Amino acid sequence: MPSSALSDLQSAALSEPQPAIAIEDVSRDFSRMIERAEVNAWLDLYRAAPADFAAEQGLAFAEQDNLVWTTCTTIPFIHFNCAKNLGVDSAATESQLDALLAHYRAAGILRPWFYANPHTEPSALRCWLEARACSARAAGNVSFAMPHRWRRATVPDRRYFGRAGDAGNG
Repeated sequence: MPSSALSDLQSAALSEPQPAIAIEDVSRDFSRMIERAEVNAWLDLYRAAPADFAAEQGLAFAEQDNLVWTTCTTIPFIHFNCAKNLGVDSAATESQLDALLAHYRAAGILRPWFYANPHTEPSALRCWLEARACSARAAGNVSFAMPHRWRRATVPDRRYFGRAGDAGNG
């Protein structure tokens, strides 16, 4: 059986990998508008939560000078423990970042989440996060989280979360 030298084989045409979603540059103003819409959606969700559910799950949000952050002590999902728009509507400060980290520590949140998009101000925000042992997570925008430490999450009350197939779980 004849063998071919590697140099005799045809090279496969390699194409540039295409992103699964369209990515385009947007202006700072448009970026802020998109971020504000997402923040408003999260605020609507938190405000709509039944008071007993919010109390049992440690579900809360806070706002200060157009900055919004969410807290939930029992649902181990990043969006529930997240500074939603740090450095988006106005330039972030190191004291804001330190206060947010202190808030999450005091609440027992081991892994708060911070977003940094290309328009986040100041550009040094990413460096500040890294200097405080937050690590970057790859995504369309860069997200930062505290180093992961496992902890047991409480199981949400079945009055709110039934099993798959239970009535009311559409």
